[in-house]
Amino acid sequence: MLEIIVTSSILIGALILLRRLWKNKISSRLQYALWLLVVLRLLAPVTVFPNPLNVMNFLRSAVAAGEAPERSVDGYRIFYRAEAFRGEKETGTDGGSLTEEEIDGLWARGEDIFAQDQNKRADSGEQANLGKAGHHGEPTNPELSKNYGELASPKGRKSSGPSEDYAKWANRDTLREQISQQDKATSGKCSGTGNLESSGKEDEIFSLKEMEYLLEGGSRLNRFFLKGYARYTWYFGMAVLGVWMLVCNLTFRRRISKNRIFLGREGELSVYSTDEITSPCLLGILRPAIYLTEEASRNTRHREHALLHELTHYRHKDHLWAFIRSLCLVIYWFDPLVWLAAYFSARDCETACDEGVTYRIGEEQSREYGCTLIEMASSGKSLGLLRCATGFSARKRELRERISRIAGGRKRTGLLVTALVIACGTALAACTFGGAGEENQMGRYVETAVELPLAVTSYASMAQEGKIIRLASADAGCADLISEDGGVSFQMDAGLPAAYTLAKRQSVYSMEAASQGGWLLRTYDGEMKCILISVGGQTAEITELAGNVGASICYGGGYFYAWREDEILRVDPETGGTAFLLEQSGMPCHMAADDERLYILYPGEGLRIYDLGRGEMAAEQDEVLSEFLAGEAQYTRGAAGSSVVLYPLEDGVYALTHSGLYWHSLYGEEMELVIDGSMYRIGGGNGNYIGLAVLEGEERPEFLICYADGKFMRYAWDGDIPAVPEKSLRVYSVYEDSQVRQGVIAFREKYPEISVKYEVGINGSYGMTQEDALKNLATELAAGRGPDILVMDNIPYGSYVEKGVLMDLGELRQGMSDEEYFTSIIDGTGMGDGLYMMPVSFVIPVLAGAPEEIQGIESLTELGDLMEKAGNAGTGAVIGVVNEEEILGLLAQSSMGAWISQEGELNPEAIEEFLTQAKRIFELQKGVPEELRHLFVGRPQDETILKRRFGELGIGEITIAAYNRFTIFPESPFYGGYLGGKTDDFNGYLNYEGSSWSMLPGQNYGACMPVSLLAVNASAEAKEESRLFMEYMLSEEFQKESELAGFPVNRKAYFGKQEKPEMYRESPQTIWREDGGIIEIEVSWPTEEEWKELDRAIESVKKVNLCDNKVYEIVISQGRKILEENLSVEEGMEEIEKQLKLYLSE
Repeated sequence: MLEIIVTSSILIGALILLRRLWKNKISSRLQYALWLLVVLRLLAPVTVFPNPLNVMNFLRSAVAAGEAPERSVDGYRIFYRAEAFRGEKETGTDGGSLTEEEIDGLWARGEDIFAQDQNKRADSGEQANLGKAGHHGEPTNPELSKNYGELASPKGRKSSGPSEDYAKWANRDTLREQISQQDKATSGKCSGTGNLESSGKEDEIFSLKEMEYLLEGGSRLNRFFLKGYARYTWYFGMAVLGVWMLVCNLTFRRRISKNRIFLGREGELSVYSTDEITSPCLLGILRPAIYLTEEASRNTRHREHALLHELTHYRHKDHLWAFIRSLCLVIYWFDPLVWLAAYFSARDCETACDEGVTYRIGEEQSREYGCTLIEMASSGKSLGLLRCATGFSARKRELRERISRIAGGRKRTGLLVTALVIACGTALAACTFGGAGEENQMGRYVETAVELPLAVTSYASMAQEGKIIRLASADAGCADLISEDGGVSFQMDAGLPAAYTLAKRQSVYSMEAASQGGWLLRTYDGEMKCILISVGGQTAEITELAGNVGASICYGGGYFYAWREDEILRVDPETGGTAFLLEQSGMPCHMAADDERLYILYPGEGLRIYDLGRGEMAAEQDEVLSEFLAGEAQYTRGAAGSSVVLYPLEDGVYALTHSGLYWHSLYGEEMELVIDGSMYRIGGGNGNYIGLAVLEGEERPEFLICYADGKFMRYAWDGDIPAVPEKSLRVYSVYEDSQVRQGVIAFREKYPEISVKYEVGINGSYGMTQEDALKNLATELAAGRGPDILVMDNIPYGSYVEKGVLMDLGELRQGMSDEEYFTSIIDGTGMGDGLYMMPVSFVIPVLAGAPEEIQGIESLTELGDLMEKAGNAGTGAVIGVVNEEEILGLLAQSSMGAWISQEGELNPEAIEEFLTQAKRIFELQKGVPEELRHLFVGRPQDETILKRRFGELGIGEITIAAYNRFTIFPESPFYGGYLGGKTDDFNGYLNYEGSSWSMLPGQNYGACMPVSLLAVNASAEAKEESRLFMEYMLSEEFQKESELAGFPVNRKAYFGKQEKPEMYRESPQTIWREDGGIIEIEVSWPTEEEWKELDRAIESVKKVNLCDNKVYEIVISQGRKILEENLSVEEGMEEIEKQLKLYLSE
């Protein structure tokens, strides 16, 4: 907003100056057209391009050059001056306007500033300089710095910022004496630049006004804006003036409409006569009309000239420009220059119109036209700037310019003058349009992985004490790690007490480590317990936290804090003593604490701040921070880590979220983006964070982030590299895709010189639908601004191929050998004569049951016969899934590819057979009790097309199908689902009690289902980067190390995943059945024979089940109605064909 006001003011001032210089020298219409620049500047508030020539760049540089550094550089002088005022009061001299309380307040402020300066200089490994870049300055006088360093940093003191009581560790009189001696030696004063300049006046170190400014903590005007009052005042002014503009125009139109006489039509416009106006005018926006005064309607010459004038206004669309001018005044009601611009542009509008009239009537009649203007000069009120109307006559004082231009004849602007005007207009636009260029185009944070000595799947807690970083693992087989050099190197923590190691042998659900050592663990050993282990090895069971304890535990300010059954307790890390703090309904998703405050975060609700000093909720809550975090926080469904991590520091807090790392000054108005998550692993979508550490850096703070997947990353500022990498790549998917997200993160790490932005069409925007996202994508592609990489799972790929949107990947395919890739699966995604998509992974639909029963069955009808045979045996459930959606989803896994050909031809016979067999199998299981039809156990599903088609909790996956068969439908002889590469698919589920498995029978038997179909925009600018990204996504390097939703299409990565990890531990799984029985499943790594069985199945896959997402939704939607509502297959098919034909035609 400030940029618009400043640049528009400069533009208006320049145009008024040029208007005077060019008076009667250029065409009136050309002069009037220049005001269009002001309109565009005022009504185009969105910066669409950065402009290095923008005047804001130069203004900002000038301000920066003359701006004084923060007064904290000589903060000690503040409280010295306060003491001087106190002394003057005590001796009866004039102490100025400061009261005793104000002096005490100033002294306290000086203590804080001085403490911050000294903490920054601490070199004993304690945290320093951790606020925003440039938050604190350096003391300017080395000798003073040395003296105060001795006073401010006694040995053994732990620096924690200005929150500590300065009076505990510095003597006021000694400090004052030191300053007095130094001042006598320097005879200087603290200048605006923070340097000591000789003046000989010791008492002018700070003036009274400067002291009051510091005491206030900034000008009242700044705080006025920071609190947001200016914004609300602006809104209020707009509302008032907008209403007034509306009332003025409506009452004016109503008044003249009541008493008007229709005179006829002039072209498209109606002409009226009325005695309610003093000047002819053109009134109206959508349906304008010409209104003449009674005198003008009676006088033939006046009428002719007035009509010519208003018709010229209409041809110039001046009635619309009058409305736009009024709109600018409503929005910028507070800016006098905008009102001045409106006044001069309205005058230029009339002179431009006069020029248009005289051009039409010729110079011979121009004299008569001028006489008409003089004769009809208005002595009444003008129409006003807020009325959406154009006038004819003017008041006498405004006629001189118009008459002189008419008398001077039509101005024929020469080419040289025209070029000069255009050049001036272009220069003004260049200086005022676009966004101000970045102040510093160089420098950004660089992300590097920290090598850890142990390959741990995940850490449970991260704690920091200065440069000491602790990583605690909940796994009994993994040692904790410690770094004493700020995360540069880690070693196994050899100083752990035996009691801690022993406690970790139980099932640890969650834990939190204290920064100085000490642990609070939530364990399960037949019952849920909460165990505290001090750094000395003492163990205490916290009975108040036993039972169903929430996972919200944090450490800060010397204490643990834990949520339990709508209460938050404080736990002493040494004694284990607990103290009740407050009642708080609902489990927080994250908590953080420092010496003064406890931060409690709830998804959707936001942040609540508890004042630890007062022992109550803070009187003032930070609404800006709360509102921001409400949209970022989410529960993690038992997953490790948190979606948000808060790091309180001094007077603010760092907030780590999926959108980036932010700094927020408490109770401020802004969330300052420190690291953009879209450029780093931070923006990992579903990934969670274990912890955040902040360290002192050379130029800016450094950050360490421990991720829930075991990755540990350092973020250090490098001022010598471009702020944004020169090469860029855009990746797009309609929905979040976890495989693509992993690939984007890994690709950034491997190619830091390429900026990769992952865009998601449906990203949580309220009301956004899939159709909306596809329309937005189509608009971008049509405008030539589309993404480089497209994830096609939810995009109509048939249409995109037909319209030439996608690049043929044949050249990329040529470099792929059968030895390195499953080329039959990659080729199976081809369409027509080309290959336009490649899958990242794939799954295969399988059927499990007795070997002699399932072998040799391939068609959907044969599957129905097998189920009917089992159903006649009276077993109830026959295939492990019983409700409508699950049956349709299961059978679609091996059939949907037959519903529509790759050429886009509909196959209604296949769809009808599919629905017939689905209804047949559904009818066989009607004997299953209703309460069991929608009862299932699942696990959170990866964000891919599989989740959207087969359910959030993995229903449709063979492992979940097997689990539900064991627990809910033990009588079911068969169960089916897709096999996706998870090792526990083989750990007893598929082969339990002599079961076997084979490919799921269906209309497209033997086909796999692709996951994350990648395509390249044929119009992509970053073609080389797109090729590099495609190669990386399908590479052994990425696919072997990533948690894919299916089997890798890279053959080497597939075989590499068969290698048993060192950290893998075999353990039995106990399954409780609905009837109270117990099943023990032996969990083990797949045997060589089991791997070979899988290898044979995958090698047999020669086809891919491709199905347009909209086609799938239509068939399944009508299928549910057929199964649920006893709708006949024929009736359902009629509706399906109707919808599909309409969709395919579009």
